[in-house]
Amino acid sequence: MDARNWVMDFGSLKPVREWLEQTFDHKTLVAADDPLLLQIRAMEELGLLALVVLPRVSCEAFAEHIFTWVSDWLMTKGLSPRIRLAEVHVREHGANAAKALA
Repeated sequence: MDARNWVMDFGSLKPVREWLEQTFDHKTLVAADDPLLLQIRAMEELGLLALVVLPRVSCEAFAEHIFTWVSDWLMTKGLSPRIRLAEVHVREHGANAAKALA
């Protein structure tokens, strides 16, 4: 805890929220090895979609991607190991969910 007896001010998490929005909100996520990637990129160039290319696309992959990014962000900000991310839950719908654990 810091001098205010806080673990972390939630306002400090704004960069995490912004990254999540830039990566996932109203985006088309496609795997780097998708056989139609060139055609999908052409659609992006026409302004038809906002594309994010990731190594893998699945609930499990998204949970791992978020976990890695946030953990790295905590380390870069000098907050780790005092603050650590324990787990990330990703849910598409009731039948499709995943989590990544420390």
